[in-house]
Amino acid sequence: MKKKEKTSAEMEARIAHIEDYLETRGGAGFY
Repeated sequence: MKKKEKTSAEMEARIAHIEDYLETRGGAGFY
């Protein structure tokens, strides 16, 4: 259970980081 919670937290952090990255680069070149 704790592993799943940690994974979810990491996924949320990665998603937030990706969103910031996309905003910084204007969303170009990521995909």
